[in-house]
Parts: sequence; C-alpha cells; structure tokens
Amino acid sequence: MNVLLIRLFICSCILFSLTCFNSPLIHAQESYPRFTNEQLRIFMPSQSRIIKSLSGSWERSEDDGSSWEQVLLPMSESRPGKVRFRRSIKIDKQLLYSYTWYLFSLGTNEDIELYLNGKYVGRYFAGMAPFAIRLPESKLQTGINLIEMQIAPPPAHASRHIFAQRSYSGIVREMMLIGAQHVSLEDVQIKSFFNEQLTACQLTSQLTIRSSAIERLGGEDMYGELSLKKLSFSVDATLIKYGTGEVVANGAEKTITIDRDRTVNTNLDLRITNPALWSPSIPNLYALTIRISYNGNVIDDYTVPVGLYKAKSILVNGAPTFSLNNEPFTLKAVDYYEHANQLGQTITAQQIQRDILSLKTLGVNAVRIRSGNPHPYFVHQCNVNGIFILSDLPVYDYPSSLLNEDDFLVRISNIAMRMANAYDRQPCILGYGLSDGLQESSKHSKAYLQKIGSFFRSFGSKLLYKSVRFGTKSVDLQYTDFLIGRSSTRWETGDIQKKEILRMKRLAGSKPLIIHLGKPVQPNNLNGFSDPLSVESQAQYIRDGYRTVQQCGIGGIIIWSFNDFITARAITITDPEDQHISTTGLTDLTRQPRLSYTMLKALLNDEKEPLLRSGTTNSDTPLIFILLSFSLGIAFFVLISKYRRMREYMLRALIRPYNFYSDIRDQRLLSLSQTLSVGLLSSATLAVVVSTMLFVFRSSFGTEYLYMILLPTGWLRSLLNEITWTPELGFFFFSLIGIGMHALVAGIILFAAFITGTRLFFIDAFTISVWSALPFLLLLPIALALFKVLSATGSAMWLILLMSALFVWYYGRMLKSTSVVFDVPSLYVYASGSGLLILISGLLLTYYSSKVSLFSYLYYYFSTFS
Repeated sequence: MNVLLIRLFICSCILFSLTCFNSPLIHAQESYPRFTNEQLRIFMPSQSRIIKSLSGSWERSEDDGSSWEQVLLPMSESRPGKVRFRRSIKIDKQLLYSYTWYLFSLGTNEDIELYLNGKYVGRYFAGMAPFAIRLPESKLQTGINLIEMQIAPPPAHASRHIFAQRSYSGIVREMMLIGAQHVSLEDVQIKSFFNEQLTACQLTSQLTIRSSAIERLGGEDMYGELSLKKLSFSVDATLIKYGTGEVVANGAEKTITIDRDRTVNTNLDLRITNPALWSPSIPNLYALTIRISYNGNVIDDYTVPVGLYKAKSILVNGAPTFSLNNEPFTLKAVDYYEHANQLGQTITAQQIQRDILSLKTLGVNAVRIRSGNPHPYFVHQCNVNGIFILSDLPVYDYPSSLLNEDDFLVRISNIAMRMANAYDRQPCILGYGLSDGLQESSKHSKAYLQKIGSFFRSFGSKLLYKSVRFGTKSVDLQYTDFLIGRSSTRWETGDIQKKEILRMKRLAGSKPLIIHLGKPVQPNNLNGFSDPLSVESQAQYIRDGYRTVQQCGIGGIIIWSFNDFITARAITITDPEDQHISTTGLTDLTRQPRLSYTMLKALLNDEKEPLLRSGTTNSDTPLIFILLSFSLGIAFFVLISKYRRMREYMLRALIRPYNFYSDIRDQRLLSLSQTLSVGLLSSATLAVVVSTMLFVFRSSFGTEYLYMILLPTGWLRSLLNEITWTPELGFFFFSLIGIGMHALVAGIILFAAFITGTRLFFIDAFTISVWSALPFLLLLPIALALFKVLSATGSAMWLILLMSALFVWYYGRMLKSTSVVFDVPSLYVYASGSGLLILISGLLLTYYSSKVSLFSYLYYYFSTFS
C-alpha cells in the first residue's frame, strides 16, 4: 500500500508538472567555453579574411519582438514556435567598403529569416549544416548594424520515429561574422582519380569564385561611383603535407576575368606521384591552398583538407566486401549522437576531443551520424585522427505514402544539398545514408531514392547506402553502394540471427552488407544477463551479435550506439529514471563507459573479454496480477453465492434483458450497492486485463511505435509510461477510467432522455451502462492465466479481437436497454446510437489523421512490425 501511495504521489507530480510542459527546455550556456580563434580558423581556413565570433550575449524574443531578454549563444533549446534573436555588430567605414560581409553559421535549426537594420534580407534553410549568408551592401551601414534573425524549429514529422533525437531550435552552434575581399573563393569541391596501382593521382579542384564591388580592390574608387568594368585575376593552388608544410605539388596558375557581382566556375588540376594514402590506421592528410591574386598581391586564400584514398566494393572468396586502397576493409562502427550532458546539441570542442579519444580507444574505424549533420569540428577531428563518417539523411521509419508530399521532399532535398556542399570535400566522409526503414516494395520509396540518389551521384563520389529492417522480403539496390541490415532483439543472437543475416546477404547481392544492432538498458540494472534489460545483457548481446556477424563473413558491423542522448518524446521500453533519455549507449550522457563499452573494446582489439554474470530472472506471473485476479474471482463468487437476488439479476440481465430493463423503466430499481458492485467488478476486470497486456509488452518496439503514433508527447504519454511499469497503479487508474466511462455513458443517456422528454434519473442511466457491461466479466477467468499466455504467444491480437467483440456486445446491450427504458422502437435507438459512435470515431480518426497521419503510420506499422 505504501508503494502504491508513493506511485500515486509521483503520478500526481507528473500531471502537475507536465501540464506546464509548454514551457521550453533551455540548456544554460553560462559554462559554455567558446571556440578559440585558432579553432575558428578551422571552420574558415583563410589568412586573408576577417573572422569575428558572434558567440556571447544576444537578445531573444518569444513574442515576435514585443519583449526581449538577454541570453548567451550558442544554446540548445526546445521551443514549439518561432523565436527571434538580435544583436549589434560594429563595422567601421574602411572595413565596410574594403570587404564583402557574410554571416557564417556552423549549425542552426531549421529556417532563418534574416533582417539587417530592420530590413528584410531573405529566408534561408539551415538544416544544421555550415553555410554562409551574404549581407547585402545596400542594407549595411557604417558603424553599428543590427542583425535580427527569426528561427523556425523543425517540423513535427522530422522526429516522428522511435528513439528520435530531440531537435533543438535556435542558434545551436557557433555563428561568425566573415569579411572577405570583393573577389573570393565561395566553394571548392575536390575529386581524385587514381591509376590501378594507386601510385599516381590526379587531383581536380572545382572552384566557384564570387565577386562583388571589384572596383574597390586596391583602394580604387573606394567611395566613388559604381564601375561595370571587368578585371582579371590569377588563381593558383599548392598542395602541402598537413602539419609539416612540405610542398607536394603546385597547380598551374590560371587567369580569370570577372564582372562585378558575378560567379565564375573554373578547375585547377594537380598531379601527385606516390601519394601518401589516407586510412583510419594511417590518416595521411594534405592541405590544398587556393589563392586568388590581383596585381601580384594575394587578395583571398582558402585551404581545404585532402585525404587520398580509394573505397569501393569487391568480391573476396565470392563474398562482397569493402576495399580500401586495394585492401579488404571491414567496417567497425558505432552510431554517434551529437549530444552533451547539460548542453544538448551545443557540443563543445573539449567534448568532441574527448569523444574522439574515446572512439579511438574503443577501436572503431567509423561512426554513423544520426539525426543531423555533424559538427564541423567533429569532422575535422575525424580527418586528423582517422575515423570514417557515415552521415544519415533524417529519413527514419517513414510511411511510404508520405514520401511524395512536398513538405517532406523539399526539406530532405534541402538537407541533402546542404550536406553535400558542406561535407563532400571532407576526406573522412565515407558515404551518405539515403533512408532507414522504408517500405522497400513501395513505388513512393523507389521514387524518393531515385530523386535523392541521383542528386548525390551527380554531385560527388561518396558512397551511398540505406538501412533496411530485418525481415524485409525484398530490397531495391538501385542508388546504393552498400546495405545496412537493421536487427533488433526480436532476432535472438545465435542461429536465429545468423539465419536472417545470411538471408539478408543474399538479398544484398553484390553489395556489401553491414549489420546494425544494439539494445536499450536500464543503467542501474545489475541483475545479470538473464535479465534482458540489464547492463550485462547489453554486453552479452553485443558480444554474441559481433561473433555471429564474423561467422557470416560480411562487410562489417555498426553498434547502436556510442552514447546516450535525449529523445523527442518519452520512452517506455526501459522505464528510465528520466523518460526522455535513450539508454542505448556504450557510454551514458556524461560519457561514463558501461560494461558494453569494455566488451566491444575487447572484441575490436582482440583483448580479454570482461566476465559476465548470469544472475537470475523470474518469468513467473507477477504476484500483483495473481492477487488481483484471485481477489476479483473471490469477490464475484461471494456476490453470486451469498446474495441470491444478485445472482438472479445477473442471469436475467444476460438471458432476459428485456424484462430486466423493464423493471428499471417501471422504477423497480436495483439497489445502488448492487449496481456499484457490478460496475466495480467489470471495471476492475478490464483494468487487470489491460494492465497485464501493457506490462507484458512494455519492452516491445511495436508497442513503443503505437505509443508514438497515438500519444506522441505530453503528460498523457508520461502517465502511460508510469502505469505501464507499475501494475498496481495501472489497475487503480484503469478501474477509475472504467467507472468514469460508465458515468460518461450515463450522462449521454440522461442527455438523450432530456431531449426526448423521457423521465429518467441519473441512477437509472448509470444502471443501464453498468449492467450492460456484464459480458466483460467473461474476461475474469482469462485474467489469471493472461500473463503466461501473452508471454508464450508474443501476440495480443486475439485478446484485442476478443475485447472488441465484447465491446460490440456491450454496446448492443446498452442500446437495447435504452430502447426498453425509453419505451421507443429499438430500430431508432440502434440507428441513433450507432450514428453517434460512428460520428465520435470519425472525429477522432479525422483529428489523428490530420495531426499524425494516423492511417499512413498504422499501415506502416502492420506492414513492418508484423
């Protein structure tokens, strides 16, 4: 009883606090250490440009500029709507006219509306990728300039999947003010072409050069009239070894002629003999510096990292696998979520450095970036330290019918464009993920993959991949260079998992197959690996899965995941202390390693594996369900054996309902105590059944998906999580719901009586509802064995169908009794009652369909999770 009272108190606190959930979560940034000037040069690698960090004090408004408050940026915050930010920047007259000015963002969610000195500049898609916005000269002024941005959060559908990482709005990463000369390099993309032996390489740099007020170069006509004359510039390139400064190759100088406010595309080629190849084991890097000169003076320079390697798929003993620099290569990766404790997605340079060290110590050669574009500093560290990056487009478990909607396609196309522009030249980027968990046989899925895959193919030479669920019947291999097979705990490690991996391998054909596996845990559960939610169980699952993958001789493995992270919605599967923490990581939010980290480290580096403890787990029916079922059975037996009139009433209500409800019509009332007894008994029986079903499937991914569809967020979802893991609380809650529904039905009947002029009291209407629910007592003998039956069958479909049939029986009895009491033809009551039910159901379905695309997600659920 004390435990129940404590749970009730906790539940009340949840209800109270979460009713105020509209207040956003803001991660305080007082302790956020800014990037140093040297680190900022990594993001803008130019010695000729002015770089000014805009980190620090800004003003923020949540009411469209009516009021403002001081905040420190960058910062991660969760807000349902648009937010405005503003700050002043100072540019003196000499610098204003000598340079073209840009706003450079390392990552912002999602759209930016930019205003300069109160004037609208434009709307830009950010997508958490680095990009620059040119500040128009006509709107800049000498001295103080006011920058104002309105930032919109990502759409709801962007995180509508299980374990979706929380999307943070606002200025999440560093923002800088950049001053560049009036002719500068806007973009550079690099392609490398090797001979067969990899002893020679041709490096082709595709340059995009942008001009502005070219007449001001060198002080000419700086404050005079505009000039439309063309000017000639020289462009050259130098390739040096990273860190040593040794010159490896020089490109031939090229002359370009450009007008004012124009963009010119050109190429520079360099040839390298005996290149030092880049690989995770030996990350040899070069630095390519592009210089633009005018009248013999360098006016702009830009340096990009170059890693020379050749990755492709080959056949080894008839099996497809990766080849890196003409040598077989096995991918050993982990999922990485850009998330730091207390700071959200605003991750610091120090945290990135610690993560890179931990990843190298772990022994992985690649990471898979989930839920957004990687931080540029993380990319830099992967370049230098030798870690491949697989970068996913955020297309996870998406119903195929929604793939052709404009808002989805436009958003994903924009993200793909930002991703390719920002990262395609980075050596560590191995490939781009097109999708995860789509319905393979759908024409919409194929059309989507063709559209996005064609774009990446035309843009660069990175590998393309997609992830498919275990159990898929077919795979469309077009526009993919390799395939990721996504396992789950449903496929038990050992022979079951091995059989499915080999089947997936056959589906992949000539494409390498990578296996993705992992599981969530309860961080404080040390019950041994016999408990499927223990930390030992996670370590055992990774160990056995890794060995199975090795036996199947495939392209590699990806472990879910390196670190815990904050989710977009509450999680039921593991009953975490914080319902919004995904505890799937080898390390927790503070990067403290779990046993699974030590296990994977031993597997990847051929070290001694840690010992695992079996422990014990109890698969018997929980005592609370036995006690409740027996208590209800005894109560039912006492009612029908001790009280003869109660037994007669039950028989009459079931066998001769017309005569029974005629007594109510003629005011021959049943006692209130008898009606309440039956109401409590039927409600409690349903409560036991529902609580048992929720408890049995509490750790099911299918159940989690249904929760995500029907209750995406809010206090009801948190309450559901609490009652799912606390059967006694679930019994109490659903019993109250049952009595409440009887009272609601009674109220509807009473309202109908008022409309029709029928003399009826509330107790009569309540009696109609309660005694109509007698069929639900048929569940009473099932309740005792229900836990065992559901656990053995692994399906609740039969129970749902049975309860649906009982509800139809109850509803028909209730309408029949209403017609008797109202003394009207039953046809009228059946018609109006059925119409009301259809209307209410239609309104609910319409609401859910418009809000969460209910039918599309349900179709995806039944076609995938089954």
